[in-house]
Amino acid sequence: MNQKLFKKLDIGFGWLTFVIAAIVYLMTLEPTVSFWDCGEFISS
Repeated sequence: MNQKLFKKLDIGFGWLTFVIAAIVYLMTLEPTVSFWDCGEFISS
């Protein structure tokens, strides 16, 4: 493998990982959180 192809694959897999993580985060995001909730509830 040459260096340019490896760099493109590395960047592509990095973006793919980011997009998958962002989609999972947005799908599991709580719609609303009140200001008086405790930290343990918010973090879970």
